[in-house]
Amino acid sequence: MRPIVTEHTTTDELLIRVKRNHSNVQRFLKVLSSYTCEPTDYNCFERLADLKDSFHKLKGEQEQLIASITTAPVLTSDLKNLVQLQLQQFQELEAMVAAYMLDSKSYY
Repeated sequence: MRPIVTEHTTTDELLIRVKRNHSNVQRFLKVLSSYTCEPTDYNCFERLADLKDSFHKLKGEQEQLIASITTAPVLTSDLKNLVQLQLQQFQELEAMVAAYMLDSKSYY
């Protein structure tokens, strides 16, 4: 997988990516709370609860990251690495949501 954040990424680009990703996390939380994602068995219930917890945790981390990027005078490599990790974490959670949706629809 190629890096999403490079050494040439500017503060504005980084902030835009994180904010866009943050709005996607909020959208996924709304979808996971909707009736279309209601669990059909205990396994689905546990998976849904884990997904919601993971998205809530990521949402909080992103809010802290947005504050850090906004207040940082200069982007450090640690901050860029943190953004890269959070964007990858979102991609993994997105794949888990897709798998959950496919699995939960199999019971209908």
